[in-house]
Amino acid sequence: MNESTKLSYLKTMLFGSADSTKYDAELSVYLQLTGYEILNWRYSLVPDKRPEAVPTEYEVTQIMACAAGYGHKGAPDQVTHSENGVARTWKHADMVAYVHSHVTIVAG
Repeated sequence: MNESTKLSYLKTMLFGSADSTKYDAELSVYLQLTGYEILNWRYSLVPDKRPEAVPTEYEVTQIMACAAGYGHKGAPDQVTHSENGVARTWKHADMVAYVHSHVTIVAG
């Protein structure tokens, strides 16, 4: 999947549509940083085997991690929130926690 497709999927998940380009730069940074985290985490024990791109099997994880991270924007380290009788709970603290719980490390 190419980067524009990932961006389109992410925008549709977050905003219901991929039509606007208002957040493209910000979301592209989320995708890039999440891609780095996936590669660095997965190949931390065998850095010489680290590929240049996110493996196909982790592309959906990359998009979902971005959505998790974006959902916490403005609420660092917060996993629960209550306001005006509405309570929200997040399973993952941020996109890094999402990556670490969904990506398997290569051991050798």
